[in-house]
Amino acid sequence: MARMCSLNPIEYSLSKLSSVHTAIEVGTYYGGWTSFFAKHFNQVISFQSPDTNKLNHVGVSTGEFSEEGLKWKELMKQRLPIEYQDLYSFDYLAELVSNYPNVMQILHTSPPNVSFPYTFDLCTIDISRDPKEHLKQYSYWKNKGNNNSIILMGIYQPREYDNFSITQKQFLNSIEHNWYFYPQDNRYILIEL
Repeated sequence: MARMCSLNPIEYSLSKLSSVHTAIEVGTYYGGWTSFFAKHFNQVISFQSPDTNKLNHVGVSTGEFSEEGLKWKELMKQRLPIEYQDLYSFDYLAELVSNYPNVMQILHTSPPNVSFPYTFDLCTIDISRDPKEHLKQYSYWKNKGNNNSIILMGIYQPREYDNFSITQKQFLNSIEHNWYFYPQDNRYILIEL
């Protein structure tokens, strides 16, 4: 599986859980975290948006995180087979996820606009720099957590050219649960439900 981000925040979150039945991953990309979850949870439900504007493309500059000059692009050029270094490939995602029988891959935006009966012990959300998007995700997923569950969310600093309707501080102040920055990387927060 091709992973963009470190496993350290995941391992830290895992050490805080009392149950490891269900992990929900919002923003699968090519399943790097999914493969880790599959080894540590009974079941994994993984969301990948089919929305072209939300996809991370390596070889082009369209999509929310696809502008030139981002470090993740160079990293993924090293990790992805050459044939997948242009537009995002759902074929490659399907090939990778098919190796894990306890993973259900959902091609749908988050939060889902259909009935979703599942709850989680760990939910990871790693999809945007936009604090308004963080608030939207938190507002939905906070209602799906089991007792003593955790939401691990990537909250990357906005770039100088970003123009968001709320600030990161406003988002953080709106969180109704205990939360804190992952100790080794302030691009991630843990929200305890």
